[in-house]
Amino acid sequence: MPPSIRKLTARTGAAVEGVDLTAPPDLDTVTALRAALNEHKAIVFDDVRLDNAGQERVAGWFGELTTAHPNVPAADGTTNVLAVDSETSKADEWHADVTFVVNPPQLELLAAAAVDTGS
Repeated sequence: MPPSIRKLTARTGAAVEGVDLTAPPDLDTVTALRAALNEHKAIVFDDVRLDNAGQERVAGWFGELTTAHPNVPAADGTTNVLAVDSETSKADEWHADVTFVVNPPQLELLAAAAVDTGS
């Protein structure tokens, strides 16, 4: 069954449902996810818990992976995951990484470990 794609805003973003990110995807699922990303510029999977290896695996559905950062070490046990948080690095808000390299990544897969909703 193809994933369900629901537009989130008038211009950018869609929520994806019906995809098991822990299982190997079929070609139709990967094609649908890539099309959704191209159309909506950002896709969101709610209630997902992926470890670093899972993040690398899912990111690989979208193409060849790049190194996490040319000057900052990748997360332990990975070559493609960069930990960006206010407790273990100097980042206190999200920012794009490695956009300065000759061939920047096509996309970034972000996993929120904690979200401050301000309430």
